[in-house]
Amino acid sequence: MKVGKKRLLAFLIGSVLLLTACGAKKTDNIYHDTIAALPKSDYTATVNIGLDKPVLLVTDGVYDDGDGNEAAIYCDVYYPVGKKVQKIGTIESMGTAYPIAFGKDGIYAALDRGVQKYAVDSADGKLVMTQNIYVSYDTEGTASYFNEESGTAKSVSVSEYDSAEDVYAHCVTVDFKQKDN
Repeated sequence: MKVGKKRLLAFLIGSVLLLTACGAKKTDNIYHDTIAALPKSDYTATVNIGLDKPVLLVTDGVYDDGDGNEAAIYCDVYYPVGKKVQKIGTIESMGTAYPIAFGKDGIYAALDRGVQKYAVDSADGKLVMTQNIYVSYDTEGTASYFNEESGTAKSVSVSEYDSAEDVYAHCVTVDFKQKDN
């Protein structure tokens, strides 16, 4: 039986696409039971931040950010700890101008005068704030810039602050979807 080159090529491309789709679906299945147990009014999103598995974010309040996203200013964070998916923390931004966002190395929240970056410590199963950079003004209105690490604030330059703001500005806004009923 002779198979034409075009048919063979179409078969191979179709097979690759099918296998790719199956592989992508498997990743989200780790959260199937967790999502199924949530209230019908919740919204979920999975984000990839450079870990072995995606991170599940859950909120009960979203808004249209004007760019086609169902954004949120707070969410609970879930990740597999051992063999069980657990809530490992909560992230909150300070208003709709600062939606929860993510980049290749973390999840971000923002304040009117600062940025917070979170990572998942997959070994300990904890959500960790790895950066809390902000500006503070004295009574004269003079700005001072700080980065808080491990509960200790150290002074940083305005360019370090601006860099953190720029990183947040280039992150992807989390687009939550209503849980399938």
